[in-house]
Amino acid sequence: MAQLTRKDYVVTVTDATELSRRERRMAETRVAIVTAARALFREKGFVETTVDEIAERADVAQRTFFRYFPSKQAVLFSDFEDLLVELVRNLESRPPDEPPLQALFIAMCDNARAVEARLDTLGWVMETAEKCGGFGVEGAVLRDRIMGSVTRFLAGRLGVEPVVDPRPAAWAGTMFACFGAAMHSVRRTGGSLHDTFVDALAETSDSMRVLTSDVLPERSSTPR
Repeated sequence: MAQLTRKDYVVTVTDATELSRRERRMAETRVAIVTAARALFREKGFVETTVDEIAERADVAQRTFFRYFPSKQAVLFSDFEDLLVELVRNLESRPPDEPPLQALFIAMCDNARAVEARLDTLGWVMETAEKCGGFGVEGAVLRDRIMGSVTRFLAGRLGVEPVVDPRPAAWAGTMFACFGAAMHSVRRTGGSLHDTFVDALAETSDSMRVLTSDVLPERSSTPR
């Protein structure tokens, strides 16, 4: 086994320290851009704010802005991006032998706490987007990424191809529909996002169980 010399040790620690410093500077720059953008969106309006103004307020060059975000729309949805990263991390940490839908449910319940902590900001983002005529390209891309990430996770756990087996996309769509409905409800009436999501999912599950047990068998027995 090779001996670790003092020189090796110093270089390793120095490299790790530099990486940590670089990551910290990058995180600080990203926060500065997001903070500046949100302040300007509130002051001037989203449509009226330019990338140049955001960069100037954040004290960065325009090219630096574009190293972190492809557009001002991406800055607006940055919290959703962060939550997607956290959800994927939660999914990947679930035990490999855990039933896939159960793994998704637990990961989304964990994610609900993070979402709830940012609910005011997320609500403001959605209201801002709606005032501008919808979520636009960035919002649509983000939605597709969220659904795609979860669908691929479920397909991988099931050992199926999502383009052939409809279950991964159907399960992901149902879970996120319940989660989105819970978010809208909590924004308007208050309460716990976690509990509202669980209740919405339980009610949906019960209704679907009734549907499949009472209605669909009758349809399947009807002559075509």
